[in-house]
Amino acid sequence: MKNINNTLKLGVIGFSILFVAVVALIPVALKAQSVPITSTLSVGSNSSEVSRLQTFLAGDYHIYPAAIISGYFGQLTKAAVTQFQVSFGIPSIGVVGPMTRASINEILSGGLALDVTAPVIGGLSVDTNSTEAEFTLATSESTKVKVFYSTSALTSLEATGPLVKHSISGQVSEDTTFRTSHKVSLSGLNRNTVYFYKVEVTDRSGNVSVTELSTFKTAR
Repeated sequence: MKNINNTLKLGVIGFSILFVAVVALIPVALKAQSVPITSTLSVGSNSSEVSRLQTFLAGDYHIYPAAIISGYFGQLTKAAVTQFQVSFGIPSIGVVGPMTRASINEILSGGLALDVTAPVIGGLSVDTNSTEAEFTLATSESTKVKVFYSTSALTSLEATGPLVKHSISGQVSEDTTFRTSHKVSLSGLNRNTVYFYKVEVTDRSGNVSVTELSTFKTAR
């Protein structure tokens, strides 16, 4: 029993040392991750900033599946930067310039990893008259909104691979301001007509949620 107790004590001591070591590393890791990117980075760049960029991109497997932290900006890093730019609606040129740095640093400033959680849509309602419709909805985080609508059933094409966005048919009305409460108005509609619609919301990290196909009818 004495040996067992000693073994347990050693195990607890060992675990405590490991726990303290891990906890001690956490602030250092967060501090290092929150250092902003200040340089323009492109293929051929080789620096500690490239390593920080790669560490950041590796936070999302879908953006940087290779997750190689080498400090060298090669073709894999360019592809990851391009995918990040596509997700954020930034011109996808594969170079970390001012717009891309601003988006990355905005995330880093909070010591956060990449946001890969899609926003949640709630409280969706549609008010109509003979020629107009107003959509009211709320989202779980700041988003911009698009309403796709048509007198025929909408079709959706899923993304088929990296650097490709999904698409939805129909006319579009949108609210491009990031907020959590939204109103989107449609005008010039036909009287006494059934319209098909889908609502798409996109957060600041490019995560997207889309409602199921629904309908509304204008008044006579």
